[in-house]
Amino acid sequence: MSVEHGRGHHGPEDTIPVWAKRPEVYILKSASEASGLSVELIRRAVRAGDLRVSNPRVAGRPISKFVIDADELRRWLLDQP
Repeated sequence: MSVEHGRGHHGPEDTIPVWAKRPEVYILKSASEASGLSVELIRRAVRAGDLRVSNPRVAGRPISKFVIDADELRRWLLDQP
């Protein structure tokens, strides 16, 4: 069975399962799952200032959850400055 160019053709990104794609940001629970470390350990690193987070805002007010950039999580896990 052939596939015509332009119709039904899937690029390389279409072959990567959703679960295998790296997110751009994590919330506390997903950072824990991605790193294999406990939520509490990650929370302590945030409180200590070792792991930088962002606080998204809605209508100028911060929401109750913070987000961790994927590159920041990687930097912290690899103990890089």
